[in-house]
Amino acid sequence: MLALAVFLILSSGCASSGRTKLQVLKLAPLSDMPDYVQQAAPEVQEAYQFAVANPEALEYIPCYCGCNSLGHLNNTDCYVKTFNPDGTVAEFENHAAY
Repeated sequence: MLALAVFLILSSGCASSGRTKLQVLKLAPLSDMPDYVQQAAPEVQEAYQFAVANPEALEYIPCYCGCNSLGHLNNTDCYVKTFNPDGTVAEFENHAAY
């Protein structure tokens, strides 16, 4: 029984050494958001902040609300209409705010 306990303790130590650290993704400043986002619920604000700061994270996530009829190709399109060449937002999309 003691040998089993020692084995479990040692093997759990080995397993944790192979884990990767959780990556924290950034949020864009709320002050950079349009008025309708700044006045929205905290969840909407955070979603826009995340989408603007991490558009590549939403690029491969389809939207399931039927907004493809609006020309949306992925989840990023629900938050941002167009980006500038430098990656900053040229025009926001209000679809995700409502």
